[in-house]
Amino acid sequence: MTDITPGEKASDEVTKNLQAVSRAYSLESGHMLMESVEIEYHQLALQMKIDLEKEFDCKTPSEQALTDQVVISYIRKLTFSRHLEEHKAQRVLSHEINGYLNFISKEVDRAHRQFLSALETLKAIKQPPFKVNVKAQNAFIAENQQFNQHSKENNETK
Repeated sequence: MTDITPGEKASDEVTKNLQAVSRAYSLESGHMLMESVEIEYHQLALQMKIDLEKEFDCKTPSEQALTDQVVISYIRKLTFSRHLEEHKAQRVLSHEINGYLNFISKEVDRAHRQFLSALETLKAIKQPPFKVNVKAQNAFIAENQQFNQHSKENNETK
């Protein structure tokens, strides 16, 4: 049995505290984002998070969380796409391999839809509000609609 020295105990305590702080401020630091993706994608994930937050001027926690969701979905799509390509290169097919390829294909599609959904949501909340003031009894607002008005003379001659 090994004895833990007071220095090791203090070091473990400091490490735990630093991890707790890092997780608490993960929206800013990207700590949890890094834990959510494979190690080979850490740099891409962090740079993409920084670029998206700059592009959309993300200040609020909800905007920062959406950027994390966009990044995670994108990297999941890359990861599953890579797995799909690796297994498609194999010349041996079986029922199990076909099932696995079907699963991976669905995961690529799911990750892509989650990526688009999170990105569209981020775009939508960052758009300026649309304000319309209408002073009328009746108002019809439509896009790409044509109104044909007939003059009184044309109606009388018909």
